[in-house]
Amino acid sequence: GIDNFSQYPAVKPLAESKTALYPNVRLVNAEAGEYLRQLPPDSVGLIFVDDLHEPEHVAAECKYICSALRSGGLAIFHDTKVRGLEEIIRREFPEWDMLFLPCYSPIAKDDFGIGIVKKP
Repeated sequence: GIDNFSQYPAVKPLAESKTALYPNVRLVNAEAGEYLRQLPPDSVGLIFVDDLHEPEHVAAECKYICSALRSGGLAIFHDTKVRGLEEIIRREFPEWDMLFLPCYSPIAKDDFGIGIVKKP
């Protein structure tokens, strides 16, 4: 998981304690795009994206995901119904299998959507 923990700094200790049981899980405290850009090609099997919901930011991040994600790997995008992000994801991964599902927030009482894309 990659997060800069800027919005919810109190989450970091809880996330570290919950994931400590899993030696193959690593939390990275960084801006996702910067971190993904430096990864070797085809080096990651799963990426969960729930960060800055600006279209230009997501489009740029998709390019880093294309490089870092290994064949058969998944990228999961949260909040795909925000600011046209589903359309950006569809545009950036035209040949990839994808599935978009509802993701209801009981706090906001709205469906923000979730999308799963699989690299060929």
